[in-house]
Amino acid sequence: MRNTATQPNILLICADGQRWDSLGIAGRFPNVTPNINTLAEQGAYFPNAFSTTAQCHPARASILTGRYAHRHGITANSNLPWAREKTWPASERPFTAVLAEAGYRTGHLGYPHWGKVPPPLFRYEVHKPPVGRFTDYGPDSYRGSPAPMVHKRYPLYATWHVDPEQTEAHYLTDQAIEFLRESSGQERPFMLHVDYSGPHYPYIVAEPFASLVDPDELEPWPNFHVRDEPERIKLWRRWFGVEGIGWEHWARALQYNLGAIAEIDHGVGRILSALDELGLAENTVVIYTADHGEMVGERGLLDKGPGGYDALYRVPLVMRYPDRIAPGTRCEALVQNFDLYPPLLEIAGVEVTSTIDSRSLFASLAGENVRDSVFCEYHAHAWSETPLRILRTPEWKLVYSGGDLGELYNMAEDPHEMNNLIHTDRAKEVLPELREKMLAWMERTEDPMLAGAKRLLAD
Repeated sequence: MRNTATQPNILLICADGQRWDSLGIAGRFPNVTPNINTLAEQGAYFPNAFSTTAQCHPARASILTGRYAHRHGITANSNLPWAREKTWPASERPFTAVLAEAGYRTGHLGYPHWGKVPPPLFRYEVHKPPVGRFTDYGPDSYRGSPAPMVHKRYPLYATWHVDPEQTEAHYLTDQAIEFLRESSGQERPFMLHVDYSGPHYPYIVAEPFASLVDPDELEPWPNFHVRDEPERIKLWRRWFGVEGIGWEHWARALQYNLGAIAEIDHGVGRILSALDELGLAENTVVIYTADHGEMVGERGLLDKGPGGYDALYRVPLVMRYPDRIAPGTRCEALVQNFDLYPPLLEIAGVEVTSTIDSRSLFASLAGENVRDSVFCEYHAHAWSETPLRILRTPEWKLVYSGGDLGELYNMAEDPHEMNNLIHTDRAKEVLPELREKMLAWMERTEDPMLAGAKRLLAD
Protein backbone atom coordinates (compact mmCIF):
# COMPACT_ATOMS: atom_id res chain seq x y z
CA MET A 1 0.00 0.00 0.00
CA ARG A 2 1.46 3.34 -1.01
CA ASN A 3 1.67 6.40 1.17
CA THR A 4 -1.27 8.55 0.04
CA ALA A 5 -0.36 11.81 1.77
CA THR A 6 -0.99 14.96 -0.24
CA GLN A 7 1.77 16.88 1.56
CA PRO A 8 5.30 15.84 0.58
CA ASN A 9 7.22 13.50 2.83
CA ILE A 10 10.55 14.79 4.17
CA LEU A 11 13.78 12.83 4.57
CA LEU A 12 16.69 14.74 6.12
CA ILE A 13 20.02 12.90 6.21
CA CYS A 14 22.77 14.62 8.21
CA ALA A 15 26.40 13.54 8.48
CA ASP A 16 28.63 14.57 11.37
CA GLY A 17 31.69 16.58 10.44
CA GLN A 18 31.82 16.16 6.66
CA ARG A 19 33.83 18.46 4.40
CA TRP A 20 32.05 20.10 1.48
CA ASP A 21 34.72 18.96 -0.98
CA SER A 22 34.40 15.28 -0.03
CA LEU A 23 31.46 14.84 -2.41
CA GLY A 24 32.44 13.36 -5.75
CA ILE A 25 30.50 16.12 -7.49
CA ALA A 26 32.93 18.67 -6.02
CA GLY A 27 35.70 17.11 -8.11
CA ARG A 28 38.52 17.18 -5.57
CA PHE A 29 38.93 13.58 -4.42
CA PRO A 30 38.26 10.10 -5.81
CA ASN A 31 34.51 9.73 -6.13
CA VAL A 32 33.29 7.94 -3.00
CA THR A 33 29.74 9.36 -3.14
CA PRO A 34 28.04 8.01 -6.30
CA ASN A 35 24.63 7.87 -4.62
CA ILE A 36 24.75 11.40 -3.21
CA ASN A 37 25.98 12.54 -6.63
CA THR A 38 22.91 10.91 -8.19
CA LEU A 39 20.72 12.69 -5.67
CA ALA A 40 22.30 15.98 -6.75
CA GLU A 41 21.79 15.14 -10.43
CA GLN A 42 18.12 14.52 -9.71
CA GLY A 43 17.74 17.77 -7.76
CA ALA A 44 19.91 20.67 -6.63
CA TYR A 45 23.52 20.93 -5.50
CA PHE A 46 24.67 23.90 -3.40
CA PRO A 47 28.49 24.19 -3.71
CA ASN A 48 28.59 27.32 -1.53
CA ALA A 49 26.75 26.06 1.55
CA PHE A 50 28.00 26.95 5.02
CA SER A 51 27.29 25.89 8.57
CA THR A 52 26.42 28.48 11.19
CA THR A 53 28.96 27.10 13.65
CA ALA A 54 31.61 24.38 13.64
CA GLN A 55 30.40 22.35 16.59
CA CYS A 56 27.84 19.55 16.65
CA HIS A 57 25.15 20.56 19.12
CA PRO A 58 25.00 24.29 18.28
CA ALA A 59 25.03 23.62 14.52
CA ARG A 60 22.25 21.03 14.74
CA ALA A 61 20.20 23.29 16.98
CA SER A 62 20.48 26.01 14.33
CA ILE A 63 19.27 23.63 11.61
CA LEU A 64 16.33 22.66 13.83
CA THR A 65 15.36 26.23 14.76
CA GLY A 66 16.58 28.45 11.92
CA ARG A 67 18.38 30.61 14.50
CA TYR A 68 22.00 31.41 15.31
CA ALA A 69 23.60 29.75 18.34
CA HIS A 70 23.88 32.98 20.31
CA ARG A 71 20.11 33.34 19.84
CA HIS A 72 18.91 29.82 20.70
CA GLY A 73 21.42 29.51 23.52
CA ILE A 74 23.12 26.20 22.66
CA THR A 75 26.60 27.62 22.22
CA ALA A 76 28.70 24.50 22.90
CA ASN A 77 28.32 20.75 23.07
CA SER A 78 26.33 19.96 26.19
CA ASN A 79 29.14 17.87 27.73
CA LEU A 80 31.48 20.88 27.84
CA PRO A 81 31.82 23.10 30.93
CA TRP A 82 31.28 26.21 28.79
CA ALA A 83 27.86 25.11 27.50
CA ARG A 84 25.31 27.81 28.27
CA GLU A 85 22.47 25.30 27.87
CA LYS A 86 23.02 21.71 29.06
CA THR A 87 19.66 20.56 27.68
CA TRP A 88 17.33 21.79 24.97
CA PRO A 89 15.87 25.20 25.97
CA ALA A 90 12.10 25.02 26.54
CA SER A 91 11.70 28.31 24.64
CA GLU A 92 13.01 26.87 21.36
CA ARG A 93 10.63 24.91 19.10
CA PRO A 94 12.42 22.64 16.62
CA PHE A 95 10.87 22.16 13.20
CA THR A 96 10.19 18.53 14.14
CA ALA A 97 7.60 19.68 16.68
CA VAL A 98 6.01 22.03 14.15
CA LEU A 99 5.74 19.23 11.59
CA ALA A 100 4.28 16.85 14.18
CA GLU A 101 1.58 19.40 14.94
CA ALA A 102 0.94 19.68 11.20
CA GLY A 103 0.13 15.96 11.10
CA TYR A 104 3.47 14.45 10.13
CA ARG A 105 4.66 11.08 11.39
CA THR A 106 8.07 12.01 12.79
CA GLY A 107 11.12 9.83 13.30
CA HIS A 108 14.74 10.22 14.36
CA LEU A 109 17.54 7.70 13.92
CA GLY A 110 20.99 8.13 15.44
CA TYR A 111 22.63 9.99 18.28
CA PRO A 112 20.19 12.69 19.49
CA HIS A 113 22.92 15.11 20.76
CA TRP A 114 20.75 16.18 23.71
CA GLY A 115 20.92 13.37 26.24
CA LYS A 116 20.27 9.68 25.66
CA VAL A 117 16.92 10.37 23.98
CA PRO A 118 15.54 13.48 22.24
CA PRO A 119 13.59 15.80 24.57
CA PRO A 120 9.77 15.34 24.47
CA LEU A 121 9.54 18.80 22.91
CA PHE A 122 10.92 17.33 19.67
CA ARG A 123 7.73 15.28 19.23
CA TYR A 124 9.40 12.27 17.60
CA GLU A 125 7.05 9.29 17.38
CA VAL A 126 9.94 6.97 16.57
CA HIS A 127 13.50 7.22 17.88
CA LYS A 128 16.18 4.58 17.39
CA PRO A 129 19.64 5.39 18.82
CA PRO A 130 22.79 3.55 17.81
CA VAL A 131 23.35 0.70 20.24
CA GLY A 132 26.50 -0.44 22.04
CA ARG A 133 27.82 -3.12 19.70
CA PHE A 134 27.69 -0.69 16.78
CA THR A 135 29.53 2.14 18.56
CA ASP A 136 32.11 0.52 20.84
CA TYR A 137 35.55 1.39 19.51
CA GLY A 138 37.39 -0.89 21.92
CA PRO A 139 41.03 -1.99 21.55
CA ASP A 140 40.05 -4.84 19.23
CA SER A 141 38.73 -2.33 16.73
CA TYR A 142 42.14 -0.77 16.17
CA ARG A 143 44.65 -3.42 17.21
CA GLY A 144 47.58 -3.40 14.81
CA SER A 145 47.03 0.15 13.52
CA PRO A 146 50.33 1.84 12.60
CA ALA A 147 48.86 5.27 13.28
CA PRO A 148 50.06 7.56 16.06
CA MET A 149 47.73 7.93 19.03
CA VAL A 150 46.03 11.33 19.23
CA HIS A 151 44.13 13.06 21.99
CA LYS A 152 45.37 10.23 24.29
CA ARG A 153 42.37 8.17 23.19
CA TYR A 154 42.47 6.71 19.69
CA PRO A 155 44.85 6.13 16.81
CA LEU A 156 44.60 8.73 14.07
CA TYR A 157 43.13 6.02 11.80
CA ALA A 158 42.38 2.31 12.05
CA THR A 159 40.50 -0.53 10.42
CA TRP A 160 37.50 -1.66 12.44
CA HIS A 161 37.57 -5.46 12.42
CA VAL A 162 33.85 -6.11 12.03
CA ASP A 163 31.66 -7.05 9.09
CA PRO A 164 30.13 -4.04 7.28
CA GLU A 165 26.68 -5.24 8.38
CA GLN A 166 27.77 -4.76 12.01
CA THR A 167 28.52 -1.06 11.70
CA GLU A 168 26.44 1.77 13.06
CA ALA A 169 25.87 3.20 9.58
CA HIS A 170 24.43 -0.10 8.36
CA TYR A 171 22.21 -0.42 11.43
CA LEU A 172 20.80 3.10 11.05
CA THR A 173 20.20 2.49 7.35
CA ASP A 174 18.27 -0.68 8.19
CA GLN A 175 16.17 1.29 10.68
CA ALA A 176 15.53 4.02 8.10
CA ILE A 177 14.25 1.49 5.57
CA GLU A 178 12.02 -0.06 8.24
CA PHE A 179 10.59 3.40 9.04
CA LEU A 180 9.88 3.98 5.35
CA ARG A 181 8.11 0.61 5.05
CA GLU A 182 5.92 1.42 8.04
CA SER A 183 5.16 4.89 6.68
CA SER A 184 4.31 3.65 3.19
CA GLY A 185 1.06 2.20 4.44
CA GLN A 186 -0.17 5.39 6.10
CA GLU A 187 -2.27 8.24 4.79
CA ARG A 188 -0.33 10.98 6.55
CA PRO A 189 3.09 12.26 5.47
CA PHE A 190 6.31 11.48 7.31
CA MET A 191 9.40 13.37 8.36
CA LEU A 192 12.44 11.18 8.99
CA HIS A 193 15.68 12.63 10.36
CA VAL A 194 18.70 10.29 10.00
CA ASP A 195 21.83 11.33 11.91
CA TYR A 196 24.89 9.34 10.87
CA SER A 197 27.80 9.74 13.31
CA GLY A 198 30.47 9.53 10.59
CA PRO A 199 32.79 10.65 9.19
CA HIS A 200 33.60 12.44 12.47
CA TYR A 201 36.90 11.56 14.14
CA PRO A 202 37.96 8.90 15.20
CA TYR A 203 38.56 7.60 11.68
CA ILE A 204 37.93 3.93 12.48
CA VAL A 205 36.30 2.29 9.47
CA ALA A 206 35.35 -1.25 8.46
CA GLU A 207 36.25 -2.91 5.18
CA PRO A 208 35.61 -2.69 2.29
CA PHE A 209 35.28 1.04 2.86
CA ALA A 210 38.56 1.49 4.77
CA SER A 211 40.66 0.54 1.72
CA LEU A 212 38.53 2.16 -0.96
CA VAL A 213 40.92 5.08 -1.53
CA ASP A 214 44.63 4.76 -2.23
CA PRO A 215 46.47 7.16 0.13
CA ASP A 216 49.32 7.48 -2.40
CA GLU A 217 46.88 9.30 -4.68
CA LEU A 218 46.13 11.94 -2.05
CA GLU A 219 48.34 15.01 -2.31
CA PRO A 220 49.17 17.14 0.74
CA TRP A 221 46.91 20.08 1.45
CA PRO A 222 48.44 23.27 -0.02
CA ASN A 223 48.39 24.78 3.48
CA PHE A 224 49.71 21.66 5.26
CA HIS A 225 52.94 23.35 6.39
CA VAL A 226 51.44 26.79 7.12
CA ARG A 227 52.12 27.79 10.73
CA ASP A 228 51.78 31.58 10.56
CA GLU A 229 48.61 31.67 12.62
CA PRO A 230 47.07 32.97 15.86
CA GLU A 231 48.11 31.36 19.13
CA ARG A 232 44.66 29.78 19.55
CA ILE A 233 45.34 27.61 16.48
CA LYS A 234 48.64 26.39 17.92
CA LEU A 235 46.85 25.50 21.18
CA TRP A 236 44.27 23.56 19.17
CA ARG A 237 47.04 21.49 17.55
CA ARG A 238 48.65 20.90 20.95
CA TRP A 239 45.34 19.86 22.55
CA PHE A 240 44.91 16.99 20.11
CA GLY A 241 48.57 16.03 20.27
CA VAL A 242 49.07 16.08 16.50
CA GLU A 243 52.18 18.23 16.39
CA GLY A 244 54.86 16.78 14.13
CA ILE A 245 52.67 14.17 12.41
CA GLY A 246 53.83 13.83 8.82
CA TRP A 247 51.78 13.66 5.64
CA GLU A 248 52.17 9.89 5.32
CA HIS A 249 49.90 9.52 8.36
CA TRP A 250 47.55 12.36 7.44
CA ALA A 251 47.10 10.83 3.97
CA ARG A 252 45.97 7.63 5.64
CA ALA A 253 43.66 9.61 7.93
CA LEU A 254 42.10 11.25 4.86
CA GLN A 255 41.80 7.81 3.24
CA TYR A 256 39.80 6.54 6.22
CA ASN A 257 37.76 9.74 6.42
CA LEU A 258 36.72 9.26 2.80
CA GLY A 259 36.05 5.60 3.55
CA ALA A 260 33.62 6.61 6.31
CA ILE A 261 31.88 8.91 3.81
CA ALA A 262 31.69 6.05 1.30
CA GLU A 263 30.03 3.92 3.97
CA ILE A 264 27.39 6.62 4.54
CA ASP A 265 26.91 6.99 0.78
CA HIS A 266 26.27 3.25 0.55
CA GLY A 267 23.53 3.69 3.14
CA VAL A 268 22.08 6.64 1.23
CA GLY A 269 21.92 4.44 -1.87
CA ARG A 270 20.00 1.75 0.01
CA ILE A 271 17.55 4.33 1.35
CA LEU A 272 16.97 5.86 -2.09
CA SER A 273 16.33 2.39 -3.52
CA ALA A 274 13.80 1.74 -0.77
CA LEU A 275 11.99 4.99 -1.63
CA ASP A 276 11.76 3.82 -5.25
CA GLU A 277 10.59 0.32 -4.35
CA LEU A 278 7.91 1.64 -2.00
CA GLY A 279 6.61 4.18 -4.51
CA LEU A 280 7.60 7.09 -2.24
CA ALA A 281 10.30 8.80 -4.30
CA GLU A 282 8.09 11.19 -6.27
CA ASN A 283 6.42 12.58 -3.15
CA THR A 284 9.44 12.73 -0.85
CA VAL A 285 11.81 15.67 -0.44
CA VAL A 286 15.29 14.26 0.23
CA ILE A 287 18.02 16.43 1.75
CA TYR A 288 21.64 15.54 2.43
CA THR A 289 23.91 17.81 4.48
CA ALA A 290 26.29 17.91 7.44
CA ASP A 291 26.36 19.87 10.66
CA HIS A 292 29.88 21.23 10.01
CA GLY A 293 33.13 20.37 8.27
CA GLU A 294 36.40 18.81 9.41
CA MET A 295 40.12 19.66 9.09
CA VAL A 296 41.49 16.13 8.41
CA GLY A 297 45.07 17.37 8.34
CA GLU A 298 44.68 20.82 6.81
CA ARG A 299 47.36 22.91 8.55
CA GLY A 300 48.18 19.73 10.48
CA LEU A 301 44.94 20.05 12.46
CA LEU A 302 42.44 17.43 13.58
CA ASP A 303 38.68 17.57 14.08
CA LYS A 304 37.38 21.11 14.75
CA GLY A 305 38.35 24.05 16.91
CA PRO A 306 38.69 27.84 17.19
CA GLY A 307 39.45 28.60 13.55
CA GLY A 308 37.29 30.24 10.93
CA TYR A 309 38.49 28.07 8.05
CA ASP A 310 36.29 26.98 5.14
CA ALA A 311 37.30 23.38 5.89
CA LEU A 312 35.14 23.69 9.01
CA TYR A 313 32.33 25.91 7.78
CA ARG A 314 31.60 24.81 4.21
CA VAL A 315 29.33 21.76 4.16
CA PRO A 316 27.76 19.45 1.58
CA LEU A 317 24.17 20.30 0.73
CA VAL A 318 21.97 18.49 -1.79
CA MET A 319 18.18 18.63 -2.13
CA ARG A 320 15.83 16.61 -4.33
CA TYR A 321 12.23 17.78 -4.68
CA PRO A 322 10.69 16.42 -7.92
CA ASP A 323 7.71 18.80 -7.91
CA ARG A 324 9.77 21.93 -7.43
CA ILE A 325 13.45 21.47 -8.32
CA ALA A 326 14.59 20.72 -11.87
CA PRO A 327 17.12 17.89 -12.17
CA GLY A 328 20.72 19.00 -12.44
CA THR A 329 20.19 22.37 -10.74
CA ARG A 330 23.39 23.95 -9.46
CA CYS A 331 22.74 26.88 -7.13
CA GLU A 332 25.89 28.98 -6.72
CA ALA A 333 24.33 31.33 -4.16
CA LEU A 334 25.77 31.68 -0.66
CA VAL A 335 23.49 29.61 1.58
CA GLN A 336 23.67 28.08 5.06
CA ASN A 337 22.43 24.73 6.28
CA PHE A 338 19.95 26.37 8.65
CA ASP A 339 18.28 27.79 5.53
CA LEU A 340 16.53 24.41 5.44
CA TYR A 341 14.18 25.54 8.21
CA PRO A 342 11.87 27.82 6.14
CA PRO A 343 11.33 25.40 3.22
CA LEU A 344 10.63 22.48 5.56
CA LEU A 345 7.81 24.45 7.15
CA GLU A 346 6.62 25.71 3.78
CA ILE A 347 6.47 22.14 2.46
CA ALA A 348 4.24 21.26 5.40
CA GLY A 349 1.99 24.27 4.77
CA VAL A 350 3.05 26.01 7.99
CA GLU A 351 3.67 29.75 8.23
CA VAL A 352 7.26 30.69 9.06
CA THR A 353 7.61 33.02 12.06
CA SER A 354 9.58 36.26 12.02
CA THR A 355 11.85 35.15 14.89
CA ILE A 356 14.12 33.04 12.69
CA ASP A 357 17.46 34.22 11.29
CA SER A 358 17.67 31.91 8.27
CA ARG A 359 16.57 32.57 4.68
CA SER A 360 14.68 30.10 2.53
CA LEU A 361 16.62 27.85 0.17
CA PHE A 362 13.67 28.13 -2.18
CA ALA A 363 14.35 31.86 -2.56
CA SER A 364 17.97 31.15 -3.46
CA LEU A 365 16.87 28.50 -5.95
CA ALA A 366 14.51 31.04 -7.51
CA GLY A 367 17.45 33.35 -8.18
CA GLU A 368 16.57 35.95 -5.56
CA ASN A 369 19.46 37.96 -4.14
CA VAL A 370 18.96 36.54 -0.66
CA ARG A 371 22.36 37.47 0.76
CA ASP A 372 25.75 38.74 -0.36
CA SER A 373 27.56 37.21 2.62
CA VAL A 374 27.23 34.56 5.30
CA PHE A 375 27.91 34.93 9.01
CA CYS A 376 29.21 32.17 11.26
CA GLU A 377 30.14 31.94 14.91
CA TYR A 378 32.13 29.84 17.33
CA HIS A 379 31.94 29.90 21.11
CA ALA A 380 33.96 27.22 22.91
CA HIS A 381 35.70 23.89 22.69
CA ALA A 382 36.99 21.45 25.28
CA TRP A 383 39.95 23.49 26.50
CA SER A 384 38.54 27.03 26.65
CA GLU A 385 35.97 29.56 25.62
CA THR A 386 37.21 31.05 22.35
CA PRO A 387 34.52 33.22 20.76
CA LEU A 388 34.83 33.96 17.05
CA ARG A 389 32.66 35.78 14.55
CA ILE A 390 33.17 35.08 10.85
CA LEU A 391 32.03 37.08 7.83
CA ARG A 392 32.39 35.35 4.47
CA THR A 393 31.67 36.92 1.09
CA PRO A 394 32.51 35.39 -2.30
CA GLU A 395 35.81 37.31 -2.24
CA TRP A 396 36.68 38.01 1.39
CA LYS A 397 36.68 36.51 4.87
CA LEU A 398 37.00 38.45 8.13
CA VAL A 399 37.51 36.52 11.37
CA TYR A 400 36.99 38.52 14.57
CA SER A 401 38.08 37.29 17.98
CA GLY A 402 38.10 39.23 21.21
CA GLY A 403 41.43 37.55 21.95
CA ASP A 404 43.45 38.79 18.97
CA LEU A 405 43.33 41.35 16.17
CA GLY A 406 41.76 38.90 13.74
CA GLU A 407 42.29 37.49 10.28
CA LEU A 408 41.53 38.70 6.77
CA TYR A 409 41.76 36.47 3.71
CA ASN A 410 41.11 37.07 0.04
CA MET A 411 39.20 33.87 -0.70
CA ALA A 412 39.20 34.44 -4.45
CA GLU A 413 43.02 34.55 -4.60
CA ASP A 414 43.84 32.50 -1.52
CA PRO A 415 41.18 29.79 -1.08
CA HIS A 416 43.36 27.83 1.36
CA GLU A 417 43.67 30.82 3.70
CA MET A 418 47.46 30.90 3.82
CA ASN A 419 48.04 34.67 3.77
CA ASN A 420 46.51 36.73 6.56
CA LEU A 421 46.18 40.27 5.18
CA ILE A 422 44.91 41.90 8.36
CA HIS A 423 48.04 44.09 8.82
CA THR A 424 48.62 44.96 5.15
CA ASP A 425 47.81 48.08 3.18
CA ARG A 426 45.26 46.05 1.24
CA ALA A 427 43.27 45.55 4.42
CA LYS A 428 42.74 49.29 4.71
CA GLU A 429 40.78 49.21 1.46
CA VAL A 430 38.27 46.53 2.43
CA LEU A 431 38.08 46.42 6.23
CA PRO A 432 35.70 49.38 6.73
CA GLU A 433 32.95 47.76 4.65
CA LEU A 434 33.50 44.30 6.12
CA ARG A 435 33.51 45.63 9.68
CA GLU A 436 30.31 47.55 9.01
CA LYS A 437 28.65 44.39 7.69
CA MET A 438 29.75 42.36 10.70
CA LEU A 439 28.60 44.95 13.23
CA ALA A 440 25.23 45.32 11.49
CA TRP A 441 24.72 41.55 11.66
CA MET A 442 25.71 41.44 15.32
CA GLU A 443 23.29 44.23 16.14
CA ARG A 444 20.46 42.69 14.10
CA THR A 445 20.84 39.32 15.84
CA GLU A 446 21.41 40.76 19.33
CA ASP A 447 24.87 39.28 19.59
CA PRO A 448 26.30 39.57 23.15
CA MET A 449 29.72 40.32 21.62
CA LEU A 450 28.38 43.51 20.04
CA ALA A 451 29.38 45.97 22.76
CA GLY A 452 33.03 44.99 22.67
CA ALA A 453 33.07 44.65 18.92
CA LYS A 454 31.88 48.22 18.46
CA ARG A 455 35.10 49.41 20.09
CA LEU A 456 37.53 46.76 18.89
CA LEU A 457 36.32 46.78 15.29
CA ALA A 458 36.32 50.57 15.11
CA ASP A 459 38.54 52.10 12.43
